[in-house]
Amino acid sequence: MFANFSGDARRPRNVNLGGKKKEVNREALLKKAQEERRLREEERRRNAAASKIQGFLRRRREVLKMKEEERREWDRRIEEWAHGQGMVKVSEENWGRLLEAVADLSLFHDVKQDAPRVLWLLENLLQFDIKSCSGPRLSRACLILAVFGQILLSFLRQPFDGRQPELLRFLSRLSMASCEKLVPKGYYRELAAYFVTSPQYSVDALTAILAPLQITDVDTMGRFVWQFLSVPHLQRHMGEQGYAQLISNLTPFLVGLLIGAQVVSVAGFVGSSGEEWVLAYLIDIERSAKASERFSDFSMAQYIKAISVLLRRLPSSVFKAANTDVAPPFVTDAIEHLSSKQHIQALLAHVSPDTTADLSGYFISLMKFWPSKEQEVLMQLSIASTSETGPSLVRTLWEDNMRKSGIYSCSTSECSARDIMAAGDDGEWDVLVLFLEVYSRVLLTMVDDEFLSTRNPISLAFIKEMVLILKNIAFAMYWYEMPDTILGSAGWTWEEVRGLVTKMLQQLHARDARRRFLVDGAWLMTERVDMGGFIKAVVEEDELTSSQENSDDEDDEEGERKRTRPRQTFMTPRLNILRHCPFFIPFDVRVQIFREFVYLDRKKVGLLDNYFHPHRQRADIRRDRVFEDAFNQIGSMGPRLKGPLSVTFFDSYGMAEAGIDGGGVTKEFLTAVCRQAFDANYGLFKETKENLLYPNPHAFSREKTQLAYYEFLGKIIGKCLYEGILVDVAFAPFFLLKLVGRSSYLDDLPGLDPELYQGLVFLKQYTGDVESDLALNFTVTNNDMGAAKQVELLPGGADIAVTRANRLQYIYLVSNYRLNTQLAHQSRAFVRGLSEMVDKKWLAMFDQAELQTLIGGAPVPINVADLKRNTDYGGYLEKDDTIKYFWEVMEEFADCDRRELVKFVTSVARPPLLGFKELNPKFGIRDAGGDESRLPTASTCVNLLKLPRYRSKQVLKEKMLYAIRSGAGFDLS
Repeated sequence: MFANFSGDARRPRNVNLGGKKKEVNREALLKKAQEERRLREEERRRNAAASKIQGFLRRRREVLKMKEEERREWDRRIEEWAHGQGMVKVSEENWGRLLEAVADLSLFHDVKQDAPRVLWLLENLLQFDIKSCSGPRLSRACLILAVFGQILLSFLRQPFDGRQPELLRFLSRLSMASCEKLVPKGYYRELAAYFVTSPQYSVDALTAILAPLQITDVDTMGRFVWQFLSVPHLQRHMGEQGYAQLISNLTPFLVGLLIGAQVVSVAGFVGSSGEEWVLAYLIDIERSAKASERFSDFSMAQYIKAISVLLRRLPSSVFKAANTDVAPPFVTDAIEHLSSKQHIQALLAHVSPDTTADLSGYFISLMKFWPSKEQEVLMQLSIASTSETGPSLVRTLWEDNMRKSGIYSCSTSECSARDIMAAGDDGEWDVLVLFLEVYSRVLLTMVDDEFLSTRNPISLAFIKEMVLILKNIAFAMYWYEMPDTILGSAGWTWEEVRGLVTKMLQQLHARDARRRFLVDGAWLMTERVDMGGFIKAVVEEDELTSSQENSDDEDDEEGERKRTRPRQTFMTPRLNILRHCPFFIPFDVRVQIFREFVYLDRKKVGLLDNYFHPHRQRADIRRDRVFEDAFNQIGSMGPRLKGPLSVTFFDSYGMAEAGIDGGGVTKEFLTAVCRQAFDANYGLFKETKENLLYPNPHAFSREKTQLAYYEFLGKIIGKCLYEGILVDVAFAPFFLLKLVGRSSYLDDLPGLDPELYQGLVFLKQYTGDVESDLALNFTVTNNDMGAAKQVELLPGGADIAVTRANRLQYIYLVSNYRLNTQLAHQSRAFVRGLSEMVDKKWLAMFDQAELQTLIGGAPVPINVADLKRNTDYGGYLEKDDTIKYFWEVMEEFADCDRRELVKFVTSVARPPLLGFKELNPKFGIRDAGGDESRLPTASTCVNLLKLPRYRSKQVLKEKMLYAIRSGAGFDLS
């Protein structure tokens, strides 16, 4: 049956006699070995885990067995002692035996099994007065009873035969005797859980809550705050009456609670789901304390510190929810209270040199972590800073605090960023930040006359001092490597503080530019900068920034943007100073830097040989339709407009004017576009009373077609700046501010609407009843094409009356609407076109007056001597009679005629920014022959005057005046 069975149970070897080797896959073998190793390791872990589980179960079984034996022994001893009676007699011996029973019970107690035993001990212990013990016995008794207290806490949430009142009563007595031992063991956490799981209130419960607080220990207060007051909806759990009694009884402990709230290390809740309730309850207690007149200066100081701690711990979602219906009404009401006028005024009533650091930390924490309330808080603080009654907040911050700080002492002379950082503590940085925030807000509605008068809360002497201090701080923050640190209690970054310092300097510099209060050169920092190689260094930094920005545009392997901006600040200090504090550097140096940036850009796009560029954009322009033809033919060119143009003018008869565009015709074209488009009668721009231009604010100017015109005109001005062509266009300062990326404020309003400005100043200084006497609301009226339209400055502004309290907000909103909002679309379109030609960062190096000089030339008379020094001659010698006559005539000309001559030759009426040495090519006079009947002609492309050899000074003067006043175009050439 088993013919092949040989008696050997082993499997025979499989011998391959074919001679062919079996292929072995190395990778498969390696995977197989790894898998086998993994399986062996997993088996070892399972066996080890099984052993641990078995050991734990055996030990657990033994422990339960031992506890059961202890329980039977405890019952036997109690039976022998008490003889089955419910209560034992009050005696010192029984007191000791009860304590021994408590100690024994702690070895085996179980919530489910030992409730009768715990209840028996509780009933008997309630007969004794714990405080009657003294000396070592008291210490031992407290230690044992603290253990019993922990046992009772574990029974608090159990049915316990309805004996919770007795349990709470004993816990109250026990907590006062053994507070330091019982409270750290979760006393308030269990009480909180008791109210949550079994919502009921009683006098015994209130007593149990308040008893440990009698000790006034900081740790106890902290645990109560963070473990009990972090429970949501205590009103619901305790009932309205119970909650009201709790708040009323907590009022005497307010200072301790506020100090305890700052001890966040004892927080008993998980995550961040309790801070908002702690904040809300503490505010409720604070209100109760104020109502009962128990709120002292010391209480206020601790309140400020505690609220600041809580604000820094609150998640941002809490503040977002407070603005919606998501947050509980109780929490929303409490958080809203923080930014209320009444609350802020109450805090400011405690302003003093000793409290300003804490107050500053509170206010900047409130504004930093609740951004939507920042303007509301700043408005209240700015009102407090300019009030004629009571101390001024900003004056106290600067004169009584900052001038005595380490930051101030360090910043009076040259210092590094690290020196400044080390010089000030958190309180000093808080004071500086709040001062900068509030005073910056005050300046928005302070007119120049007030600024220079005693109505300014900071005296002019201190302003001059402040400029020096802030200059040194800002310079250090831009020039030296930025330390990786956080400043102040609210966690301000180095960049944020630097931004606030810069903003204040910009505001003060704008004031000084309008109404000089500092000496010439006061803003310069040339003594701190090596001006010799400054321009070259700036160009190198700009190239570095450009290369890093290009690399930022590329994603890394994970698809995340590379973060190089902070590092750029370290590596480009000069560039950052030019962009943020350009007034540190002389104007002529910045103009040279601007020209260098343009040169490098032209080199980058291949435009250095501009006039011989092979691809020149052709434009045929009718003299009487310059703007229309320009917009249609080159309006859509975009950045290609940087390249050269080939312009041909046609007169009113359709005849092409003579002239080859080597650049001069282009200059005439650009100036002609500006002359027509910026004429107030054209409708795109309006004029102020000083004949300065700004975009038409009427509604039709915001239509798509009109915005395209504004964008094109931005390109034209950008083209002129790019080519170095000056144009006879004067913009209003408040519009120029938008070209350099800044907004306009109340002090810029006189240029737009002097009557409105005077009305707002009258409102600000009005001493009567603003609401009833003036009857204003938060609206403005626009008059578009004869139709009046009311615009609300705030949601529901028509129903909000202007009062003495909110008039500063009204003044700010009205001036902001007129200067910024109404012109926003037109200005953005203009800047969009401008930035296609000229990088906005280049223009940020200039203020509004300097930018106007860059656009239209220096507003100075023609300097004949400077022109003569920078003139080349062709066919003439300087000693020739004709040349002598020419310069004598130039000296005799009025400045308007000199400008006409300069315009005749160069196409621009104003001198170059830095004098005629900047003119390229140089101003030239060439011999045009001896025919005295001919008029002088010009080749504006090379700035060349073709002057015949006039043998009479009078003839030369007459011919010259006729030529420059004729208004003819290139036909004269």
